[in-house]
Amino acid sequence: MNPGQVRVSGGTDSISADFAHLAELARSLDRVAGVGGAVLPAAASALADPALISAAVLDPIGAGEVVATAGVAIAVTTTLIAECEVLATALRAAVIGYREADDLRGRLAPTISALTHLQGALTAGTAQVAAGLHEHSVHKMFGGLLTIAEQDPALAGLIIDGVTGGLGLLPGGLGVMPGGLAGGRARSSTVNLAKGLGRLYPDGSPTLTARPGDPTLDSAGPPRSIADLIKGVDLRDANTDGGGIDVRFVSTQRPDGTVTRAAIVDITGTKDWGFTKFDNPNVSNLGTNLRGVGNEVTSYELGVLMAMQHSGIRPGEPIMLAGHSQGGVVAAQLASHLAGSSTFNVTHLVTAGSPIGLVDMPSSVSVLSLENAGDVVPELDGVSNPARPNWTTVTVDRGGAGFGPRHNLGSGYLPGAQDADAGNDPSVHGWVRGAGAFLQGQDVNTASYQVGRHG
Repeated sequence: MNPGQVRVSGGTDSISADFAHLAELARSLDRVAGVGGAVLPAAASALADPALISAAVLDPIGAGEVVATAGVAIAVTTTLIAECEVLATALRAAVIGYREADDLRGRLAPTISALTHLQGALTAGTAQVAAGLHEHSVHKMFGGLLTIAEQDPALAGLIIDGVTGGLGLLPGGLGVMPGGLAGGRARSSTVNLAKGLGRLYPDGSPTLTARPGDPTLDSAGPPRSIADLIKGVDLRDANTDGGGIDVRFVSTQRPDGTVTRAAIVDITGTKDWGFTKFDNPNVSNLGTNLRGVGNEVTSYELGVLMAMQHSGIRPGEPIMLAGHSQGGVVAAQLASHLAGSSTFNVTHLVTAGSPIGLVDMPSSVSVLSLENAGDVVPELDGVSNPARPNWTTVTVDRGGAGFGPRHNLGSGYLPGAQDADAGNDPSVHGWVRGAGAFLQGQDVNTASYQVGRHG
């Protein structure tokens, strides 16, 4: 990719949307066959009706016509039922085949990408790793590995999955190798390893503190684009030491005078990557990352839930969760865990630089995932995001050289979001249209919070 380019997978205009249409057609054919099946007993019953048998004595010709007509109806209906059932079965088989092929392509994508750029990545970082080994310098070895990952971020996901299997800690190894094609092993390996490591970092209990709102956020008015959504997360991120949350209420007045609201919940990312800070009071730390990828409820997630409750979001009001890096992981997990909630109606999710491909996302949530070429963090779960009608992944190319600028909101994801807005991809535009409750409002009011932890 080149700076300014955008690559899109999934979404409302993707091939995955066609899978859903084929599946619905199969269900429609099943319903037609069911109606036909209900007609057959009635036709057969008519032939055995005593009244028809009695009438046949007085009017054999008329009775013969009735019998012939009923026989034709039975034959035609039986044929129709058979053809509908055969076609429905064929459509279901096609959907399964197409989905498996598309899923396999998605799981192979990180491997193919890593192998494509492997030579350049190794050339860039091997000398540093070798120097570190020679000098027994962990710092130099780690720097060399980071250089390799920056050159080929897809390699990072494979390294994580490979370490999982290679050390014998968990079954699976590289989930794309023979025996791991079903995806379950790769998923369980990554999730279980992250969950196990996460337990090294006590999670404690969440605390919530209300903070003064940032007047610059609301003075700009309600968001109108993907870039505006990312800008909101960036502003909160710049004004917090970790665990910063904004709940932005977007109001719209209808022609009849009633006012509707939609809530955008901005969740900031990791502020403390300390590997050895096991008892860390900052909720935005490595332990929360590990627990989130391990599909566990975290203190950070519970703190966001407390902020949503405190802000006064009403039952049924549409909610968009938006997060960067760790904030995106927390947002995705919360969207998954709130599926079917009668209190909070999460309809949309926006993430930037977040590894959320393993999250069990309900189809009721419309997802937009921004990933930046050269940003290693979205690759940490070792899988590509599912390509589904409700899940649009936009890969951008912004930020210059190095992991930091690529993962950063201001230098990487904000200009990348602007590229997505300026593009003409129908899936991206479909997602924006579906987010009208959040992007077409007339007024905005923000409540700000800080999530911490104790214990």
